[in-house]
Amino acid sequence: MFTARIADRLLAACDRRLAILAAATVNTWLVLAATATAQSDPASFANVINIPPGPAPFEAGAATQVNLNAGGALPHGFTARFGSEVNINGGHVGVSFSANAGSVVNVRGGALGQDFDAEANSDVEFFGGEFQLNGVPYLASTITLSGSDVFSGTLADGSPFIVSPLSAEVFHGVHLTAETLPAYDAAPIFVDGSHPATVNGLRAGQGLTMAAGGAIGGTFAVVDATVEVNGGHLAEQLKVSGGTVTMTAGSIGRLHAFQRSQFTMTGGTLGEEGRAYVGSDIHIRGGAVGELFLAESGSRVRLSGGTIGNRLRLNGAELIIDGGTAGVQNRFLHGTRVTVAGGAIGSFEAYGAEILISGGAVGQYAVLNDNSVMELSAGALGRNADFRPGTRLIMTGGAIGMDVTGRSGSDIELVGGEFRLNGVPYVGSVASLTESFVFSGTLVDGTPFVFSDAVGDYLSRVTLTSATLPEIDSTPMVVSDDSLGAPTGLRDGQTLTVSSDGQLPDDFAAVGAAVIVEGGRIGNGFEVVDSDVVIRDGEIGLWFNVYGTSHVEMHGGEIGGGSSIGSGSLFDLKHGTVGAGFVVREGGVANVHGGSFGNNFGLNSSGELNLYGTEFSIDGVPLSGLIAGEPFEIVERNAILTGRFADGSLFSFDLNTRNGTRNRDFFSPEALLTVTLSVPEPATELLAILCPLVVMTARCRRRGQRHVSQGQPST
Repeated sequence: MFTARIADRLLAACDRRLAILAAATVNTWLVLAATATAQSDPASFANVINIPPGPAPFEAGAATQVNLNAGGALPHGFTARFGSEVNINGGHVGVSFSANAGSVVNVRGGALGQDFDAEANSDVEFFGGEFQLNGVPYLASTITLSGSDVFSGTLADGSPFIVSPLSAEVFHGVHLTAETLPAYDAAPIFVDGSHPATVNGLRAGQGLTMAAGGAIGGTFAVVDATVEVNGGHLAEQLKVSGGTVTMTAGSIGRLHAFQRSQFTMTGGTLGEEGRAYVGSDIHIRGGAVGELFLAESGSRVRLSGGTIGNRLRLNGAELIIDGGTAGVQNRFLHGTRVTVAGGAIGSFEAYGAEILISGGAVGQYAVLNDNSVMELSAGALGRNADFRPGTRLIMTGGAIGMDVTGRSGSDIELVGGEFRLNGVPYVGSVASLTESFVFSGTLVDGTPFVFSDAVGDYLSRVTLTSATLPEIDSTPMVVSDDSLGAPTGLRDGQTLTVSSDGQLPDDFAAVGAAVIVEGGRIGNGFEVVDSDVVIRDGEIGLWFNVYGTSHVEMHGGEIGGGSSIGSGSLFDLKHGTVGAGFVVREGGVANVHGGSFGNNFGLNSSGELNLYGTEFSIDGVPLSGLIAGEPFEIVERNAILTGRFADGSLFSFDLNTRNGTRNRDFFSPEALLTVTLSVPEPATELLAILCPLVVMTARCRRRGQRHVSQGQPST
């Protein structure tokens, strides 16, 4: 029957052929009109390429016919240009196939690669059946896709296909011609090293199991079917619509999960990329996802184990993390909802997203923009969190690292009590914490917190919401086995001993408490306010910071780099190792009888460092005239002070006055630096009691005995 659609296509073809005929004086060829239901006569074209046996070109130009049959393949980026005809009867079509305006493309079979584009004014026709638009049977004879449309079906040779603008595909004015489809065997398909694949995809009701040694390349479409991947390799591009895929081992190249699809992964490897679109459900319980995973609006992703690679991108999707590790650099766009109840996630940027943290750990460098909201009720938020204008943090529990920035226009809400600013109870409901502050308190779950500009915190606006706090349990606590029994922090009057293999988490805070470290480890970012700490063994991680009237006494063990003693606090070092970048801040005091420091030691203005030992020298010249047990102030700077501590350890300090010089110490000219000649036994212990009193006297007479010459020491 000569239908109106066929007539329209013939007229359009005639217009194209007239254009070609006009060029006949140069090219001496004539192209006749293509038929509407089958490929044109090859004799109508100047160039005919059959694949196989011929090699595939990268494009089909004017007056060229390309016929792709079983066993052949078109390369990635193939283009059908104006005046060409491409007939896809089988084989494989690579990624990014384009049908330009004025081209004719007939698709009857084979596997279609990702990014199949039927551009406006192209003449593309699909022959087959089982056509569905968004999961509903589609009976019309033409189709144009837009937005979140998903179009699927089965080609005349029995090969399923899936196309959608969601995966950057263009489907404009494509003609659909129904044909009787070949019957298929509903028996499960098994593919391994001895049983090769015989299908390009799965139709509704079919099932496939992949085992070790099996391999399917190219693009594989799953429409309302079931796949189990227990080994081998399934496709470079796996496209799923309405299907279920379970993966326990093996590998998949790239995943495109469309509406009504479910993907569950307990092992194996998902290669370079995974994409979840509206209506899909992804559950990763194990295994590894490669470089990038994208989840679009309306999709749901759950991570309970395994890993998602470097980048996780969510655009209005829902993400639940209760195990595993997600990404290093992540981005959450408008409408995204992220729930972290366990596991770990790396740094992220949020734009109009909602972040709920009730457990687990969030890495450093969390940046919130565009009215994003974060609720922290448990778990840990790493250092360098940045809350930009219009964003909000509601903190009822959990821990937060240092370098927290709440910019102007943001709001940081702390729900709890026992609020203190620089050691004084704070009764207001709003605070601005921007300089010279130590702000502490207890969240409603009983977890203490500390913010201070000394570690880079800057909070332009803090809203304080009072809430009833749990009662303080003053029973002494011991943590000796991993983190079993470890509290979330220490409040006024509490005592904790860490021994053996005991572990305390990062960003642990103690306010008005006592901590005894006999072994084990306290994590990075340990902060104490008005507390006593005794270290006999074990390890304290990086960035141990001491505030208020705290007293730290160290007899062994190790303190990590970047640590500091703040105003009003005292550090007594008898033995042990202190890492690089240790700073005695303004108003802090350090008495050193032994042990060692890493490089980049800092003594800030009005800080105090008292050294006890023997063999003191400046630039190699011994200090003479020292009196045992009496402090001697060193006023020289930009020189090298060396000596031997009372425990026999050698030391060397660079009295450099330029702060920030790489790998060099810093000693402010306004700081107090003294050396005290150790007293021979048996009077050592008595003088250890008297020396602090003598040091206080030395502060009052700093213009008294001091070293002033540039050459020989004076007495």
